[in-house]
Amino acid sequence: MDTAQQSTYRLAAGFILLAMAIASPIGFLVALPQKQFTITAFVGFVVVLLDICVALLLIPILRSGGTALANWASVLRIFYATGLFTVTILLVIRQNGELFTQVWDYSLALFGFLLVVAGIAMCRSAELPTIIGVLLLIAGAGYPFDSVTTMFNVETVSLSGFTFIGEVALLLWLLWSGSRLRKGSRTTSS
Repeated sequence: MDTAQQSTYRLAAGFILLAMAIASPIGFLVALPQKQFTITAFVGFVVVLLDICVALLLIPILRSGGTALANWASVLRIFYATGLFTVTILLVIRQNGELFTQVWDYSLALFGFLLVVAGIAMCRSAELPTIIGVLLLIAGAGYPFDSVTTMFNVETVSLSGFTFIGEVALLLWLLWSGSRLRKGSRTTSS
């Protein structure tokens, strides 16, 4: 794959993740607790669409770490998006924020597994930064831990509240490396 294509995939994924990082807290951390279910549902549906886009963009980005791993990361992200879609439909029908939060908390375990798979792919690739892969592995471990503690009503600190830094690192790396590749391909072509 040429650098211009890789640049486009990385920049698109980075900007989509940035949009999700801005929209998600508005819908899930601000509107939901205030029982603004229409806003939460709108954000939920938008995030589902954006998650599917990111899932498809991850395939060519992660492919150098293994085609199977890239495909699995994508499939897991689509499964996670399907879970978010389902719980958002439930929110629209039942108007129950507690049910939304409970089901979404469980689906975040799946999100953690996709981060682990993506992290493994990044660690295996000679073209992708291992440190971002390691941070994704750590971030991925936080979500299943939180889901299990929620499932068993164990009072503990939210691990994903600390480990999310891997997701932020991925977002920043996608934007930085995508723009760097873009500049390099322009220099080469001129």
